[in-house]
Amino acid sequence: MEQFKELIELLESHTEFYKKKYDTYEDSFKRVLYLKHVIENNDGYRIFYSKGAPIKKEDDLQILYRLTWFATDSDVNREVNNGRGPVDFKVSK
Repeated sequence: MEQFKELIELLESHTEFYKKKYDTYEDSFKRVLYLKHVIENNDGYRIFYSKGAPIKKEDDLQILYRLTWFATDSDVNREVNNGRGPVDFKVSK
């Protein structure tokens, strides 16, 4: 535990690790741009093919996107009702 505390203190005092805050939209958009960069500039297009045929399952695409999710407090889920409840839930009086 003491070593983890020291690591946290070092990160806080010498980096922006804990200071950067983004909203979920910005976090998501940054990851989409990163995935786009890999696909277009780093031969990432190859991951969209299996045995010479393009992948068509949404699950495969969601998994690829999840691989870009790191270094954020934001949470991203495959289904809108995961977590604390429906996304579009509104309280009316």
